[in-house]
Amino acid sequence: MLSYMSDVREPKTYLAHMSLIPVLTRLGLKFGGVPYGIGIWNTPFINDKYDTKTLELYRAYKKEVDPHNILNPNKFFAVKTKMANIPGIMFKPRIFRPLIRISATVIPILGKRASPKGDLKEESVLEKIVYSCIKCGSCAAVCPAYLVTNEESVTPKNKLYLAKKLLAGDAISKIDSDKIFLCTHCEMCRAVCQNDLDLVTAWTELEKLLESEFGAPEEAIRDFVSTMESSEDYWRFVYNAQKI
Repeated sequence: MLSYMSDVREPKTYLAHMSLIPVLTRLGLKFGGVPYGIGIWNTPFINDKYDTKTLELYRAYKKEVDPHNILNPNKFFAVKTKMANIPGIMFKPRIFRPLIRISATVIPILGKRASPKGDLKEESVLEKIVYSCIKCGSCAAVCPAYLVTNEESVTPKNKLYLAKKLLAGDAISKIDSDKIFLCTHCEMCRAVCQNDLDLVTAWTELEKLLESEFGAPEEAIRDFVSTMESSEDYWRFVYNAQKI
């Protein structure tokens, strides 16, 4: 599974860098790698993931259990899109492979030209991480705060979404701010982060920004800690984490 770090705030550079993903995938295949799964971006490499017989079995199974193509529509086996399906046609292996070979030559040149000129702006850890998260959701599965509260707002992905609004100067509510403090700083989110982001440092920085504007929700924090201490699920989580 490949990730290429880029800045979505620089559209030209971002698009140029995004085009390097299939180039890197092809390079991985050359050295014996296998795509991690099939979706929009890996559909052109489906024949590298499965042999012909396996593909036929999967197609038959999907047709049997999902005759109306409700599950993950237009993304598996072949990509179908709007605009006369022109983008989808480009993802067909026989067309996409030559495009990758062209990209391997052209994109590095275009990427260099598209890169922002001048010195880069000095940014805090929080600012860098807000635009580096790929929103895979892996952190939610290991977040003890989410386990106990069952609230999406306390997950790392949503905390970074709020941080993005805060840094952009958009209005946020005190209720949303208070949720950010329901965190144990256990570092489990960083342990599973695909981009190895320094999330705990980001949480400390975010909490300081919010505390200066709204204050720390002391009562909510006490209730949160009390709930965790009395939660069997939490202590089971801690026990299993220690074994790992």
